[in-house]
Amino acid sequence: MSVFGGETCEVCGAPLPKHRTRFCSDACMDKASNARLRAQNAGRTRPPLIRPSVCMDCGKSFMGHIKSKRCPDCQLIADRQNDAAHQARKRAGTSRKIGESYPCESCGKLYVLQSGRQRWCEDCREEQTRKSRNALSRSWNQAAYADPSKRAQKNAIRKAAPRTETCRWCGKTFTATSKRRSFCSEECRAASQIAYQKQYDKTVRKRKKQASDAQSPS
Repeated sequence: MSVFGGETCEVCGAPLPKHRTRFCSDACMDKASNARLRAQNAGRTRPPLIRPSVCMDCGKSFMGHIKSKRCPDCQLIADRQNDAAHQARKRAGTSRKIGESYPCESCGKLYVLQSGRQRWCEDCREEQTRKSRNALSRSWNQAAYADPSKRAQKNAIRKAAPRTETCRWCGKTFTATSKRRSFCSEECRAASQIAYQKQYDKTVRKRKKQASDAQSPS
């Protein structure tokens, strides 16, 4: 048995390249991930796109899109205010224009503006976007967990439905309740990890020997 759990891709059956443990490519890994998500969401009911909401400005109830925060009247007022503020920035010369260079808010490096919401250069964009998303997620979770009903609903969604899996080490079938469980026991997980480390060390030693032989004079 392979220390990686198999010799072929779990999706397409193709031989596994070096340093691939379960899938032959990122495309097959994405297919497997999407299949797991579809299976997990098969019995879950989705909220309607149009639902009753409460306006964040006037407090009036209205029927709107799931992402709507204002009633139509308040949204119209907000749009007019945003447009007036934009025109004021244009008259003051502080508005930004697509295609011109501006300093990055993180490192100060100049970058070419490609969209109205761009704030960082390409070097800082990924890291700053991750920080912004994490901050937004933390604030949303804090608000959600403050409501007992939402907290119970969120915890229920996080629990994975029991499913039958095959141990990647011994091949035994078992019932998994965790989304990422791949081994039937802690012993199999530890044995697989030890075998993987041995195989990895062997590969590294082989590469070093090949590099040393290539550098030595013939």
